[in-house]
Amino acid sequence: MRTAASLTGLLFLSVSVALIRSDNGAQSPQASGRLAGQATALAVDPGKPVVVYAGTPLGLYRSIDGGRTWSEAWRRVYPTGNSESVVLVAVNPQDPQTVYIGTEYEGILKSIDGGRRWEAANRGLGRLSVRQLAINPTHPATMYAATGDPYGDGVFKTTDGGRTWVRSGLAHYFVDAVAVDPRTPDTVYAAYWDPMFANDPEEVFARSTDGGRSWRYPKPGVSTAYISSFAIDRRGTASIYAATRRGILRSTNGGRNWRLAGPPGVSAIEIDPLKANTVYAASQSRGLFRSVNGGRTWSRYGHGLKARMIYSLAISSRSHLLYVGTDAGVYRIATR
Repeated sequence: MRTAASLTGLLFLSVSVALIRSDNGAQSPQASGRLAGQATALAVDPGKPVVVYAGTPLGLYRSIDGGRTWSEAWRRVYPTGNSESVVLVAVNPQDPQTVYIGTEYEGILKSIDGGRRWEAANRGLGRLSVRQLAINPTHPATMYAATGDPYGDGVFKTTDGGRTWVRSGLAHYFVDAVAVDPRTPDTVYAAYWDPMFANDPEEVFARSTDGGRSWRYPKPGVSTAYISSFAIDRRGTASIYAATRRGILRSTNGGRNWRLAGPPGVSAIEIDPLKANTVYAASQSRGLFRSVNGGRTWSRYGHGLKARMIYSLAISSRSHLLYVGTDAGVYRIATR
């Protein structure tokens, strides 16, 4: 029997509200900490599931109570009055006080005190547009940055926690997504395209098995236009998922072959670390979906989730909490 997921929402447009779950599942607004903009990026503290970071077009926000209240953690306002957009957030899996953000024009910034103070982590990277950051879970000082539209130049790698970066491959290309295989961290996946064909781009899938020193280009067998993110099952099943505009690409043999499944227009995907074969997918036009059989079939998920434009997902590795970033705020779903 299918059970509805319980959901509590949080927040925000220019005047923020918190949606508090009542006993009958209804939601009633009340004043909350200020949070403005779309939640285009999310990350959860691996040690404290109630500590959440939200990247927005107006900067970075942090919650220490599961999203009930938020405080501004970083913001850059230019003389024109425009704010710098935070497009990615990543937390060191072994040291949650170390947080990285990627911005549209400022490159990568790093905090070692949980988001209170920040410094540039761009030497060798400059101000390229960083779309995603993949952290080696075994050696978190090793990371890969995907640089893409509008100022991209391939994949960059650091082995010293972001102090220095060197190009790791795919020079002159825009890279939309990058991921490290948690089972074999020298295996890295990337999706890229040629900006010379921006009007009709065809995404190319690349895989490295030597930490980015060399790359191979297996053909997925299906169109891979605009891969926005990867998700890799850490349970040793060799299952990889890619979120694309056409739907979800699923591979069960480490990326050598792919099958198209799931709803179209997928913007983010997360694998449940506590439930085998359970995967969540966010669609910017169709809402939230869940698969409980490893991606073979999908159904709508998140009873009460009214926002249809979903940009980001983040799931706690220690509790049954899924955070959903939308154009109407951040929602929290209890996935038990």
